[in-house]
Amino acid sequence: MATDPTSSSSPTTTGLPSLTPSAPQLPTESFGPSTMPTMSSAPTMIALPSTAPTLSASPSASEVPSNVSTILPVPSASMAPSVSPNQLPVPSSSTLPSSLPSSSFVPSDSQRPTQSLDSAPIPATDPSTGETESPSSVPTISETALEGFLASTLTTDGAISASGTPQNRALSALVESNPDLDPSSADDQGEIIMRYALNTLYYATDGPFWENDDGWTTSGHPCDPEWFGISCAQGFPISLVLESNYMANREGITRVLPSEVSALSTLIEFRLFDHLLSGSIPPSLGTMSNLGRLELIRLNLVGPVYQESFSEFASLEVLDLEDNQLSGQVDSRIGMLTTLSALNIASNQIGGAIPTELGNLSLLQLLRFEGNQLLTDFPSTLSRLTELRELRGSENDFKTTLPDIFGPLTSLETLDLSDNFLNGVIPSSLFNLPSLISLNLGLNDFDDNIPTEVDLPSLEELFVFDMFAPFILTPDFPLAFVRIPSLTTLDIGGNDFGGPPPPADDLLPLEAFLARDSDFVGELPTEYGLLSNVVTLDLSNNDFSGQIPSELGLLVSLVSLQLADNAFEDRIPSELGLLTNLSLLTLGRNEALSGEIPMELSGATSLAFLSVDKTAVSGEFPTFLPPSIEQLLINETSIGGELPTTIDRLDGLKGLYAAGSALNGTLPIELGSLTDLVALDITRPSDGSNVLSGTLPTEFGLLTKLVTLELGNNELNGTIPTELATCSGLRNLELDGNELTGTIPTQLGSELNLLEELELDRNQLSSAIPTELGLLSALILLALEINDLVGTMPSEICLLRFQNLENLQVDCGDADGQDANPEVSFRETVARAVVLVKVDPPLHSLAQ
Repeated sequence: MATDPTSSSSPTTTGLPSLTPSAPQLPTESFGPSTMPTMSSAPTMIALPSTAPTLSASPSASEVPSNVSTILPVPSASMAPSVSPNQLPVPSSSTLPSSLPSSSFVPSDSQRPTQSLDSAPIPATDPSTGETESPSSVPTISETALEGFLASTLTTDGAISASGTPQNRALSALVESNPDLDPSSADDQGEIIMRYALNTLYYATDGPFWENDDGWTTSGHPCDPEWFGISCAQGFPISLVLESNYMANREGITRVLPSEVSALSTLIEFRLFDHLLSGSIPPSLGTMSNLGRLELIRLNLVGPVYQESFSEFASLEVLDLEDNQLSGQVDSRIGMLTTLSALNIASNQIGGAIPTELGNLSLLQLLRFEGNQLLTDFPSTLSRLTELRELRGSENDFKTTLPDIFGPLTSLETLDLSDNFLNGVIPSSLFNLPSLISLNLGLNDFDDNIPTEVDLPSLEELFVFDMFAPFILTPDFPLAFVRIPSLTTLDIGGNDFGGPPPPADDLLPLEAFLARDSDFVGELPTEYGLLSNVVTLDLSNNDFSGQIPSELGLLVSLVSLQLADNAFEDRIPSELGLLTNLSLLTLGRNEALSGEIPMELSGATSLAFLSVDKTAVSGEFPTFLPPSIEQLLINETSIGGELPTTIDRLDGLKGLYAAGSALNGTLPIELGSLTDLVALDITRPSDGSNVLSGTLPTEFGLLTKLVTLELGNNELNGTIPTELATCSGLRNLELDGNELTGTIPTQLGSELNLLEELELDRNQLSSAIPTELGLLSALILLALEINDLVGTMPSEICLLRFQNLENLQVDCGDADGQDANPEVSFRETVARAVVLVKVDPPLHSLAQ
């Protein structure tokens, strides 16, 4: 909405968007609020030339009637998935020029068209004939003239003249799309610069392979709605947002952020996410003096955080460089960016110390530097950041004590310093922060100095996983926190309590209680069935014994229940079937847990993950489970018999892990109906007595999402179905130790280009090794020994040693691999590759 220039009131203050997700994470992770605070003062709106006509703009741009003021707010842009949507704060005092000085590339009023940019040009009339000339007869400027102009004003390094460079391609596209632009005309120079800068960005980031490149490099004006990612105000680009738009991931292509983008001097917002680039941050970005928001996230950028020109930023409020490969120390001159309200340099390779000059950023409300290699003390100057609401410094290498800097930070809502080597006494001021909502100090080595009373009236989430030296703890230490009425999440895992768990009465307000790996002993109190608010209960990896209380069936709000890795015994309570919201249930590695999976679990209609692996649970395969089940882990159990034909009831199944179970018999063709299946593992251990038999169903070819198929050490016979080649996502195919016959299908090599492990050893396969296996460039393990293969080792396979298959234990000729086609015997040991790197842990690791 436009602001009335006659009004004396300031525009409405807008909130700065959060730079971290606010949704809770998995039970094993820290999760907390990350809502960014509102601005401390109302942002000054940007003044645009009053005589510039309104052009058609993208849907997110501010619409300005011609009879209203041209003092415009920044249009809302779509936010990245990891950022909470909110309105961009506009930098103060950023008036755009009304004419084009030699040092600026902003279009003047006179060059703006007086008609809609997407309308056809007005034909000219020949006065001698009276005939109308076609638009094609309009004079065009030569590419040489454009090149000379741009080479003297913007691209001065000669790249514009080099064939195939982004700059050269940008020039050619500009000549083709807008041949009427004249670099000798002051009215056209600004538009030439703007289009050329955008074209260069397009080609430098592999624009033809963007997911959406609508409008780019076309003749339409960049402020037309067709141009993806650009928002304008009165014909001037003020927002450029390209989020997760590069999908091709082409190998061998160099993509960079070009310095020419700094010529887009009217931009207030520049946000680029998830484009696979190389190179560093262009040193010239600081010359974009109107920029209020700069976000370059997950771009693979290298080099330093701070660039020389950054000192020229006059209005920058948000600087977000998260998840790159930036390195070195943070330059102390970053303290000169006094307009900053959000600084995010998380998930890089930054080392050294936090500069004391950060204390000069008095408007800072968000500071994130987690996931780096910072080493030394927290500077005491951080106590000056009295507007700070979110501070995240986890996953660094701090080997120091915390200074007592928190007293003045009365606005602080989120503090995460987990996963460091912090030690000594926790400052008492940290327990007296009136606004603190989420506190995570886990995975450190603090002394146990938790006071018996704390003054944290707003605290909702507390994470102290593995926080203290084990020998200092006492079982009642968390009571000071659980008595905070606002507390809803408590994570005390990883601390060696060595006693019974906290009484249920002290946990009643909680929605999430996480106490995994806490050395709790004894029986789980039946009173835990009274925790009516609890949504997440994680008591895994303790020493609980006895029966699982049937009273847990009263926890109707429960979504996640993790009881794995204890010493529970007897049967699984049938009352758990009453938990209609339950999605995750882990009972694995309770070796004395016995009986069958209760049929009542069919009533847990939201159940998606069930693990009973490494228990004494028995019975037939549980096809009665609800159709919601996605992951079923029955490894090393006594669950046996044949897989029933009714397994197609579980049509949402994505992972079936039954290695070492008692399943036997033939594989039903109905497995082919489980079209969401990603992993199927029914491997028999070498000492197992129950085996699968029969042939491999051709219906496996219908499992197009399959990534892992492991059926080793059984008695499967017949041929390998060629239909498996339609499972184009396969990475692991393990059919070793069976009685398979026939040839190795050539399609396994020509179609399964993602295959990493192929194990066909110890079968009865015959004929020659297909040369097509040499096409498996991702292969890290190949096992073909102990078959009836004949012939020579294909050179194409030997050459895989120079890719991921680094060690091929077969005579491929000379040590340097030059002679890769010798005669070899395939009866005993042939084509055995050594796995040097294991990748992608199996899905069942989620339960561990």
